[in-house]
Amino acid sequence: MSYAVTMEPGGAVFFADAGEMLLDAALRQGVALAHSCRQGICGACRVQLISGQIDRSAEEPAAMDGAESGEILCCRASARSDLVLSSTLPTGRQPLPVRKLLGRVAEIRRTRAADVLLLIIKLPREADFDFRSGQYVDLTTREGVRRSYSIARASGRGGCLEFHIRHCPGGRFTDGLFNEREPLPDVGHIVRVEGPYGNTWLREADAPVILLASGTGFAPIKAMVEEAMCLGIRRSMHLYWGGRRPDDLYMDELCRRWAATWDDFSYTPVVSDACDADAWGGRTGWVHRAVMEDIDNLAAYHVYACGAPVVVESARQDFARICGLPVGAFFADAFVTALHRA
Repeated sequence: MSYAVTMEPGGAVFFADAGEMLLDAALRQGVALAHSCRQGICGACRVQLISGQIDRSAEEPAAMDGAESGEILCCRASARSDLVLSSTLPTGRQPLPVRKLLGRVAEIRRTRAADVLLLIIKLPREADFDFRSGQYVDLTTREGVRRSYSIARASGRGGCLEFHIRHCPGGRFTDGLFNEREPLPDVGHIVRVEGPYGNTWLREADAPVILLASGTGFAPIKAMVEEAMCLGIRRSMHLYWGGRRPDDLYMDELCRRWAATWDDFSYTPVVSDACDADAWGGRTGWVHRAVMEDIDNLAAYHVYACGAPVVVESARQDFARICGLPVGAFFADAFVTALHRA
């Protein structure tokens, strides 16, 4: 049985099967809903239930803490009747069509961070895969292991996709890449690519931009910066990249080159847990706190935040509560490991 779901404002209608997550149903039918992690953690797909009955996850997601009565997460709720929902977050441009393609592993490259690899996947020449810089895809191995990763190259840059993969010990996907339990995949290994997904990309506006990244949250930020540079966008952009140790900033030299050659770009690396052997002389502490130390009023800014859920959510709350950032000016992807999905 399926149920009609009406989105307000605008009146867009889609149909959700019994037991099907509302977000999955909307995306399947091309209806634009704000979303990011799709795991009930980031809160990006939160909407107001106006009428109707739903089933939601047995566990109340952390992203709903403090949410107003009647708000639901579309990625964790299914319909039990016809519904009317009101979007509490901007939907942005219409979504690009989700495609399923087969790609080949073209390169696996080590970085200065021992637990981060660069994975390059080449798509078929005729694929014509369209995405927005900052979006992510799902990668599925021949063993059926499926994980979501942000694309780390600007859209329109040839037929290769770049991903920054952090090792999650015990993870079926990353243990294979890091050669813990399985052989390292050969170049030429076939991977299924499905996407694009995500609602975090550089909006067209004149507002100055804060780019906030933790760890491999740098991947979609890199894609957005590359696109801005390629398009010649004249807009102040300041990247704050945080890691526990200096080596966690695995493309630090690239960021410093950007800052040295692009007048509109600034870069502040932040390390939270440096030791004496690191000889770190830069900023320390939480990366979002570094932003607040530098800019006490964010009312005129746009913020793009990518990385660990605790970093993204801390920035979302503190920037709005303390620095006056408008809710609609915060765009985020929270990186969720398989451990969070269990």
